[in-house]
Amino acid sequence: MDSSSPIFEEPQQVELLTLQTERLLRGGAETDGRFFDTLKSAVRWADSMSADKQAESWICAGSEKLSIPQARERVERESRPNITAEVDASVRPHTEEREVSVVVSTSNTNSGAHMTQARDLFVTGLKNAHAMENQAHEMLERQVDRMTDYPELRDRLSAHLQETKSQLKRLEQCLSALGTAPSTMKDATMAFGANMAAMAHAMAGDEVLKNTFANSGLEAYEIAAYKSLLKMAETVDRSAIEPLKLSLREEEQMAQWVASNVDRITIEYVQKEEKAAA
Repeated sequence: MDSSSPIFEEPQQVELLTLQTERLLRGGAETDGRFFDTLKSAVRWADSMSADKQAESWICAGSEKLSIPQARERVERESRPNITAEVDASVRPHTEEREVSVVVSTSNTNSGAHMTQARDLFVTGLKNAHAMENQAHEMLERQVDRMTDYPELRDRLSAHLQETKSQLKRLEQCLSALGTAPSTMKDATMAFGANMAAMAHAMAGDEVLKNTFANSGLEAYEIAAYKSLLKMAETVDRSAIEPLKLSLREEEQMAQWVASNVDRITIEYVQKEEKAAA
């Protein structure tokens, strides 16, 4: 097609960057593009975009098509001083010898729609996890207040309460990085449920056992939730992987502690009941 056709606009030179817009005949798709001499400069420009725009964007490096998180990871890998010659040689053609373009899709293409859907699912998962941890926070506070007759258990619950507060902050940071925030409605609903359960357990003679069973179930739920979030983060936002991994390790450690202490807590409970009945 001749470059004078109204379907394509002549690229406009802007300092060292080339800005072009092309509109395709079929489907009315529209694509905006910017061109850079290195992958690093392309990623730097992409980082200035909103989270929604990043989710609809990709970077074309030669024949490769990278999501923004994938491109960012490659740049970080290149910048490490101990990078091997083989990796450096395989990356250099894309970052130094070829022109790299950031292509921002402004139409509902399959790739853009997929990235947007993946981001939305990840955001929903993060909000659900925040509500889950909010529920755990309420449960742990009630248990720490009431488990005074079980000092070792109380100490471990108190320590995990502090971990839970940190987990809430990590989830809030992950959501903020994506331009959103926790769901007030979900948080309030889960907190209400936790307080109702705590009240029911408090009225039971075997409160400590019911709390232990509930904690075991909640830890298993939280572990599965974090594993799911980590898998989604690999595609949507790799910067969330490390904080999510840290929270997962804390939940796994708490789950192991509960599993290892069910017998001891049960024996201690029975002994206290026998002593009280004597």
